[in-house]
Formats: sequence, structure tokens, C-alpha cells
Amino acid sequence: MAFDLRFIPERRHESRNNLKTKRTLASLRRFLPSLVVFAVATGLGVRLFLLISKYSVNLPFWDQRDLHRALFEKAPLWRLFLWQHGPHRQGIGFVLDKFLFELTDWSTRAEAFFIGGVIFIAMLLALLLKRKLFGGSLGTSDALIPMIFLTPAQWETFIVAPNPSLAAFPLLLIMLYCLAWLQANPLKKYGTVLLLNLFLIYTGFGLFIGLITVAHLALECFKGSRREARLSAAPALALILGVGSFFSFFLDYTWNPAVDCFSFPHP
Repeated sequence: MAFDLRFIPERRHESRNNLKTKRTLASLRRFLPSLVVFAVATGLGVRLFLLISKYSVNLPFWDQRDLHRALFEKAPLWRLFLWQHGPHRQGIGFVLDKFLFELTDWSTRAEAFFIGGVIFIAMLLALLLKRKLFGGSLGTSDALIPMIFLTPAQWETFIVAPNPSLAAFPLLLIMLYCLAWLQANPLKKYGTVLLLNLFLIYTGFGLFIGLITVAHLALECFKGSRREARLSAAPALALILGVGSFFSFFLDYTWNPAVDCFSFPHP
């Protein structure tokens, strides 16, 4: 039996091409879900910023007239952090708002875009959190995350009376707060968690995270004492600081429901 050796290099070449094609398809299948999520996030982000550009106005009005009184009075940063408007305090969002207004000549349109940017960053952190919690790359179903974060249903956040402390910054801080719990180093973890917890307590309705932090730290102390037959110093100290942070919110606090018809319980 005779073999035609002329065809052997061609067959090797074909097998190499097939191998390259398979590798390309495998890589495409691996990265396609992430590309889908990226495309959805980009498209929804563009739509959100176009909505802000079309409907936001450069005119302080409604709640902003009272809220910005602290800025006109040139209150120090610590007073801006503690400033109360309605039932909550303004926190870190109001402090950054001061610098934003100084840089943009009091442009409320810039504030609306700023809030949109904060929510977009929070969405990216949510995608990162999903990857850290479940490992691996993003799946096609993760496109739901930008759909939730970048929905136009929240148009009042940007258009009516923009206030980054009310919703945008608590959302961003909660994403950072969740990521902080995933750190391996106990000192870094508890230190970052307590700092973000303090910011959340004083920024908008993020104050309820203070109760969650106390409950979670108490659970960690309980689990640690059962596992090691003694109370660990790090979570115990963090628990004490967490409780102190939450109750510090009520120092010089005045209950202000922000509506004249408020009554509890509702008749």
C-alpha cells in the first residue's frame, strides 16, 4: 500500500485551523455573556443620561430652597454632614454637593448628572459584588442588574428636586458596604464596615443599615464564642462601635416627618 505524503502537511494545517476555530468559539462563548451585560449597561446608561439632559433644569426649587440654606450660610463641613432635612440627615452626599456647586457655579443640572453618575458607579459595584459572591464571569441573566439600577422609573431622583443624599449615595454606600464584608483581613473588614456604616447612618435613609450592622456583628460574636469558646476581641469591639454609631445619630436630633399630615399610627 502506497501513501501520498503530499497531503500530510495539508491535513496538519487543517487540524490546526480547526483547533484555532474551536478555541475562538470557546472564548466567544465564555465572554459573550459579559459582552451582553456590558452592552445592556452601556445602552441603559446612555438612555439615562439623555433623559437627565433633556428634562433636568438649572433652577433650584421646592425642597432645594430649604436644603441649600446651609450652603448659603457657609456652614462648616461637619454641620453639612449632620444637616437634617426631613426625618434623615444629609451626610456625605451633602458635603460633596457643596464642592460640586462651587465648581459648577451652582448648576443643578450638574447635580442631576452627578447623581446619575453615582448610580451608574453603584451598578458597576453591584456587578462586581455578584462576581465576588458567586465566582466566575458574568452570566446573561446578570443584565437584570443594570436594568434595575438604571431604570427611568426613578426619574424623580434626577428631575424633581435632586438630592444625592436621599437615594443615590445610600445606594452607592450599600454596594461598598457589602463588598467590605467580603474582605479576608479582619481589621480591614471591620474598619471599612464601621466607616461605611457611619456614612450610611448619616446619609439619607441609609440609617437603617445601622441596625443591620449591629445585628450582623452580634451574630458574628455569637458564632465566634461558640466556635472558640471565648468572645473574639475584633467583632466585640466592632459591635460596641456599631451600637455607638447608631445611637449617635439621635444626638441633637429633631423629629421632622416633612409632611404636615403625618400621624402614627395612621387612623
